[in-house]
Amino acid sequence: MNPQVVDFLMDSWRSGTRKQYDSYINKWVDFCGEHNVNIFDPHIGEVLEYLLLCYERGLAYSTLNTVRSALSTFLVIDGVPIGQHRMVTRFMKSVQNKRPYIPKTLVVWDINLVLDFLTTIGPAHKIPLSMLTKKLVVLMAILSGVRGQHLYLMDVFNMTITNNSISFRIGALTKTSKAGKHVPEIRFESFPADKRLDVVHYAKVYLKRTLTIRWTAKAFFVCYGRVGKSATSSSIRRWIKQILQLAGIDMNIFTPHSTRAAATSAATQTRLPLSTILRTGCWTQESTFQKHYKKEVTKSCAFQNALMKRYQKK
Repeated sequence: MNPQVVDFLMDSWRSGTRKQYDSYINKWVDFCGEHNVNIFDPHIGEVLEYLLLCYERGLAYSTLNTVRSALSTFLVIDGVPIGQHRMVTRFMKSVQNKRPYIPKTLVVWDINLVLDFLTTIGPAHKIPLSMLTKKLVVLMAILSGVRGQHLYLMDVFNMTITNNSISFRIGALTKTSKAGKHVPEIRFESFPADKRLDVVHYAKVYLKRTLTIRWTAKAFFVCYGRVGKSATSSSIRRWIKQILQLAGIDMNIFTPHSTRAAATSAATQTRLPLSTILRTGCWTQESTFQKHYKKEVTKSCAFQNALMKRYQKK
């Protein structure tokens, strides 16, 4: 295959995906060179040898799945992508038995713990800009249920503000963007019942307070320590982590991305239709939400406490 065609096809991946795949595709090329294997038309046994080599190097089940996905983008054997080949799926079942993938946690933290903590930070015009920024990031992450990537991509040129709302249209490709399908508008409404959690109020104050340091920065969130510098995705993750830690969330177990699962899992406990949750979270398949994001909210040994209270009544 013409190298230029290969490079063009690789541009169909998002930068993050390409970065993940590049390493294992390059290692596959090296393996083929060392073992005299046809890169684009190998025998199934040769693919299994490469996967076994990756396994013996200590790769986890989830990482091997990435390897399988990378190879599936250009390898077809017996009429199916290599990742769907019956021998490869059998190989992955063996990996799961020998080196089982166990989720870090099957539960998620209670958003009330974080919201209660956020009410202690304020008022918006008096707290340090650093704390105002962090509070607003976390508040938006919880109330929108979106990926951190969406918060990073929100910009002032695709923003609409009214007296009671603020909305953002994402003007760049995201992980879930496809032809004819894009991220819906992210909209926040005022919460007059408690101004301490009113995201619109805090957003307006934030815009005023960052006016002198924003300069030409396009992003909604800017670095409070560097004039004219848009916040990076890593900065946003770090800010979320810091607030969650202060709120008492164990960040040795959870990640900044857990705001998505916490918010959407909490939403399922209300009367909000599942279709609305899926649309807000940009999930096309209900199974994706059910498998990876819908989790039980931790309730501090509720079962144990109920039994002990029953015992004390005797």
